Amino acid sequence: MNTYDFANPAHTEIWAVEDGIQKTIPVDTANADFCRLVAEQVEIRPFPVPVFDPAAYLAEERWKAETGGITVTVGGEAIPVSTARGDDRAALDSTYAAIRDGLRQDGDMFKFADNKSRAMSNDDMQTVILAVLGHVQACFNVEGALLARIDGGEAITAAIIDAALAAIPRAY
Repeated sequence: MNTYDFANPAHTEIWAVEDGIQKTIPVDTANADFCRLVAEQVEIRPFPVPVFDPAAYLAEERWKAETGGITVTVGGEAIPVSTARGDDRAALDSTYAAIRDGLRQDGDMFKFADNKSRAMSNDDMQTVILAVLGHVQACFNVEGALLARIDGGEAITAAIIDAALAAIPRAY
């Protein structure tokens, strides 16, 4: 079966599959293949217009906001802190547990997103950890609120999503 699809939104080329062979045909009256398609009145399917999926866009942008990192000011120093999932967040979780369980020495070193190790008091480490947890939760709260609006039938645009996520602080 032969198929013909416009290759771009401007409809300047056609993706053709003829007898199992794929080729691109320019939309040009000087091109013999194009003239043949016109003469044969072949159906050329339009270039598909992407459909905006607000829930999918929201999930992707929330993930970027959640894992994009924050800055926490401790003792007058703005420290970059990773909010990425995996080892970075696991290190914060285990540090929090060590503080809670009395296993972390006050002033122990911790390596931050700028790859600098800093001596941090337990109080300052808790400030950092709580800022990360608060940031991550804020991202999920925004996502949940917007999903409720989407599920309620409200037309949520990329601009609305971007503005809502941009309102989440990145510096604490």
